[in-house]
Amino acid sequence: MVCRTCLLFQSRGHCAACVQTGRTRGARIRTGALLALAGVVGVAVWGLVRAPAHDKAFAQIKAEKEREAKYEAFEAILAKEPCDRDTIVDLAKTLYAADETRRGFERSAQFFAKCGEHERLRWMSLGAHKRLGEWEAALSDANKLVEADGSNKDYRSWRGSLYEQLGQLENAEQDYRIGLALGPGSITIPTNLAAVYQKLNRPCDAVAPLEQLVYHHDDQAVARMQLNALYSNPTCASLVGTGHGVVRFAPGAGAVIGTAKINGKLSGRFVVDTGATFVALGPKFAKKLGLSYETWPSVEMHTAAGKRKARSGILDEVEIEGVRASRIEVVVCEEEVGPIDGLLGLSFLGRFLVNLDTAKGRLEISPRVSPTVAAAAP
Repeated sequence: MVCRTCLLFQSRGHCAACVQTGRTRGARIRTGALLALAGVVGVAVWGLVRAPAHDKAFAQIKAEKEREAKYEAFEAILAKEPCDRDTIVDLAKTLYAADETRRGFERSAQFFAKCGEHERLRWMSLGAHKRLGEWEAALSDANKLVEADGSNKDYRSWRGSLYEQLGQLENAEQDYRIGLALGPGSITIPTNLAAVYQKLNRPCDAVAPLEQLVYHHDDQAVARMQLNALYSNPTCASLVGTGHGVVRFAPGAGAVIGTAKINGKLSGRFVVDTGATFVALGPKFAKKLGLSYETWPSVEMHTAAGKRKARSGILDEVEIEGVRASRIEVVVCEEEVGPIDGLLGLSFLGRFLVNLDTAKGRLEISPRVSPTVAAAAP
């Protein structure tokens, strides 16, 4: 006889005890399935997390192997041609880019010792030393570059910045001045030179390079502000160009020639040349003027006739046609500058506004009045 309880479950084919047993087994199966699923999900998530790190490590290993293969290829070429200048540059560039800087220095030094100087390799070494803050080593590289090509404005500027970094401000001044003479249109050199003059407590000397900067680049608002501040300083007020004059010449003439007085005592015939960086004097005129220019720093000038040696200094005053300015940078050339006594360049003309009318044969010179000075004028 089947009991009532079993009859109630008869349609499902289980008695009460069986039902209870089935429920327990089902729960166990479901729990196991969930645990298995969680394990699968965990493995998948771990794989996703691990994949980027694994891929990054794999890519790094691959890149290192590729670099080593490049090194070996470069070295194989250099083993056959030890002084291959292009290959040593490629090798050094690859080493520096991979932060193997010391290895780059060592390999470059070996090349210099065996094959002599290589300017591009040398300035790569200079840049690497600067990135490491090794200023003395960078200066050594800069010295080699200047020795190789003293008329390169960039080499002068680089060395000037290193002298400045090391606190050797007089040396920095000299290199910046030479660099500016070699590259009158530079933006960074006059700015750096003006900063050095400030550090040397000679702020008024910054007028000349800043005036040259705004002459070539009239969008230099900061330089104009600096000039306004300098001209408003009573100590520097005497450097403001004064007067208004006109230099007349034959219409259509190839050169503008006028009579200028130097240091208030000696007059001569000068070409007015806005393409020249400095006022330039011939040696005969300089000696008549009584300048002890032989003791001045030596510079190398670029002229229409090529490179020329000169001496760089300061004139007390330059005047032409009633137009006057004080403390003017000048160079005295080792050779005569032709049938004239010199050139009036931007170290003087930069203090003024210059308007050239070749058709009418007139060059008008008027003060470059800064907004600050103009506002203070009655």
